Amino acid sequence: MKVITYNLHKGRTRAGRHMLLEATQALAAREPDLLLCQEVFHGDHESTHQARLLSEAMGHVHEFGPNAFYRTGCHGNATFSRANAVRAVNVNISESLFERRGMLCTWFETGDGPLLVLNVHFSLTGRQRRRQWYMLLQALPGDLSVPVLAAGDFNDWSGSLDRRVQRAGILRNALWDVPRYERPTYPAGRPVFALDRFYYRGLRLASVQVLTGLPWSRLSDHLPVEAVFERNGP
Repeated sequence: MKVITYNLHKGRTRAGRHMLLEATQALAAREPDLLLCQEVFHGDHESTHQARLLSEAMGHVHEFGPNAFYRTGCHGNATFSRANAVRAVNVNISESLFERRGMLCTWFETGDGPLLVLNVHFSLTGRQRRRQWYMLLQALPGDLSVPVLAAGDFNDWSGSLDRRVQRAGILRNALWDVPRYERPTYPAGRPVFALDRFYYRGLRLASVQVLTGLPWSRLSDHLPVEAVFERNGP
C-alpha cells in the first residue's frame, strides 16, 4: 500500500502561482493507493473544488473534511483512495478561533480487515498541538489489532511532539527509519523542518522517503512524504 501525505497549500505556490494541475500530474505519476492532502480549497463554484478535480484526474474516490470557512469558500483535509471508504467523520480539533483545524477519520475495509486512516493538520503552537495529539489518541480503536495510519502536517517545528510520541510508544513515526537530514519537508525550496509525517501501528513499513527536487520544490510550500506499508501477519 503506497501512501502519500501532502500539504497542498490551496493549490498555489508560495509566490501565489496556480500549481494544482502540475501537482496533480506529479502525484498521479507516483500512483499512490492512498493520498492524504491538507489545505485543500473548495470555492463557491464546483469548478474550484480541488478535491473533486484531484479525484477525477487520479481516478480515485475521496472524502473531504472542511475546516476553515471564509467568504470565498473553505479549505480542509481530503483523503483520496482507490477503494470506497466504509465511513468518514471530520473531527473539529480547533483549539483557537483563529486557527481552524481538523482530523478527517476514514475507515476502510480491506481484504485483511479494517484500516483506520487519520488525516490531520495540527496548530502552530505547542500547547495546542499537545491537546490535538491527545484527541488523536482518543480516536484510536481500543482493539489494538486494528491497523492505524495517522498522517499530515503536524506543524511540530521543535520536534517536542515527536519526542513525546517516541517516549509513549503507542505509534511510530515512519521517518524514524531514515537519517534526520532526510526528514525535513518545509519550506519546500530549502527544507529545514520535518513537519509532515506518518505515524502508524499494526502495519509493516517497507519504505519511506520525502519527495525532493523538481517538480516538488516549486509547487507547494511543503514537500510530500511517500511511504509503502504492508499488513502485519497474523
